[in-house]
Amino acid sequence: MPVDLLALGRETLKNQAFSQLLGAQLDVFEPGQAQLSLPVTPQLLQQNGFVHGGVLAYLIRVFGGYPDGV
Repeated sequence: MPVDLLALGRETLKNQAFSQLLGAQLDVFEPGQAQLSLPVTPQLLQQNGFVHGGVLAYLIRVFGGYPDGV
């Protein structure tokens, strides 16, 4: 039976409290492609109105991990 990668990835993300806090959603997860969305809210901005570097680091880390498997 083939593995439903999207369901597996979403379940993994759901179990990550920090991902839930940020509102991250996995939209696509298939061989060769992954798409994660994250709503930019005022709470994620630094004092000058740009997305905080910690949010960017989170996205890099999550995307760095998903290609290796969940």
